[in-house]
Amino acid sequence: MKGITKLLLFLCFVPLFSLSPDELMGKTKITEDTNFVRFSSAGRTFFLRREAYIALTNMIHAAQKDGISLWVVSAYRSFDDQKRIWERKWNLFSSQYPDPQTRLVWILRYSSLPGTSRHHWGTDVDLVSVDPRFFLTAQGKKILSWLENHAPSYGFLRPYTTLSQRKGGYEEEPWHWSYAPLAREYLSVYTNLVQKTNIHGFLGDAFLDEIDITTYVLGINPDLLP
Repeated sequence: MKGITKLLLFLCFVPLFSLSPDELMGKTKITEDTNFVRFSSAGRTFFLRREAYIALTNMIHAAQKDGISLWVVSAYRSFDDQKRIWERKWNLFSSQYPDPQTRLVWILRYSSLPGTSRHHWGTDVDLVSVDPRFFLTAQGKKILSWLENHAPSYGFLRPYTTLSQRKGGYEEEPWHWSYAPLAREYLSVYTNLVQKTNIHGFLGDAFLDEIDITTYVLGINPDLLP
């Protein structure tokens, strides 16, 4: 078995809410969805599911009391948002990696295929910086340490811990945090409804045959698996 169909093996409970494949893949108008909240952070506008937003706000306030500044650099992303990110990289690396399969694997180190990103669910946020080098600085280490010690108390876990702690997938991302109470449910429904045949509509989609999408969707912190 290949691709998303493998994911069915991991289902362990009946989903607690009903979502369509389009919703799971970021293809709906969340501005019309009252379950989403629009908010600002560092002068930019974002969307999150209401429960995740409340937990995030509480966490940011707690961090401030400890002298830690947290802000959002990415939250909900639509399919088209992810497509823009993906296709920019697809074109950027075309000369360096002319072979499509090699280019796919290279981009998949840090970027999800459109339709497979956890950001489509409104449960995940990127905090402070998406530059791995930042988290090697004194400030970055201090922020990450605070998050690792306190974020779970607010329901947030890091999906992309070191690769030694999970079964493959994306490179480590210190900035990416997932609101676990909702994200686990979303992942369970996603694995049940979204098939590999649903993943298309962007540059490079014709070369997915040799890519095991399951590795990326389920190659996460085990504590976030349903």
